[in-house]
Amino acid sequence: MAYKVGIELEVKLKNGVNLDHVISEIRTAGISIRDERNTHNGTTGNGDGWKVVFDGTASRDGRDIWEFVSDPIKGAKKIEKMVTEICPILSQYCDLDADCGYHIHFDIMEKYHFARRIDTSSMSGRIQALGNKPARLFVAELIRNYSYFQSVIDGFVSQSRRGDERICGGNECPEYAVFRTKADCKHFANQGLMNASDFQGQSHLARYHKINLTSLVKFGTVEYRQHQGTLNPKKILNWMKLMERMTTRSWDRKYKNLDSHNFSISVDGLFDFLGFGNCSRSLREYYRKRAIHFGYLACAQRVRNR
Repeated sequence: MAYKVGIELEVKLKNGVNLDHVISEIRTAGISIRDERNTHNGTTGNGDGWKVVFDGTASRDGRDIWEFVSDPIKGAKKIEKMVTEICPILSQYCDLDADCGYHIHFDIMEKYHFARRIDTSSMSGRIQALGNKPARLFVAELIRNYSYFQSVIDGFVSQSRRGDERICGGNECPEYAVFRTKADCKHFANQGLMNASDFQGQSHLARYHKINLTSLVKFGTVEYRQHQGTLNPKKILNWMKLMERMTTRSWDRKYKNLDSHNFSISVDGLFDFLGFGNCSRSLREYYRKRAIHFGYLACAQRVRNR
């Protein structure tokens, strides 16, 4: 895993379940967790624990939504261990419905491409870095790549996560259409008219996109919000692998000449663009089955890409 990763698992408590009891059970299992249900200070731990916070988003049934949030984690084995330890406990005491999501953050601002000559550990430093050309180019490329494969990615997630503006609205916004070509992305980067994080606006609603860019300023991360709520470790880890590649393909200079639009809009097209070869065949087939399950049969057909 090339990035520090932050995981947010949104849940509702089952009827009759007390949050204190859930926290106690997690601690009894030897898992570190901080109770921050009454705070909004955005603390981060030392990379080996969780915290629970109140989500605050209005739910359809009036029940509270709670977020179990990991510390920033680095290392695939450590991430897998933390996820596989906590999910069985949460599954005993928590429900999931259309109000719940699984969000994942990748710490992109610590990469040399953005942090070069700038201390991005502070908010002021991140704002400065986000005004630079590499950050604007990353945002443009990321939006272009994700939007191009949007109809494929929709086939991997439940219907509730395909455009509900309350929780994960539009990479399909009209202004995103300006990135038709890679030249358009470069033009946006060279203009310097706005910081990378400003593209979605500054209101408190700006974060409610499938890709949340406002977290770049607050945390130094790009947040992916489209996946539905889940406590299935396999789903959590597979989505993480997919979004990690999407992030890297959109900023790493090794791929500066790689154009997503040269690939078919299909499961195979997406996975070929992301560089998942024969060694990742099981992941490709997992998502092909997901697309078939949700009725996205056309994009699930096998395609030989250029």
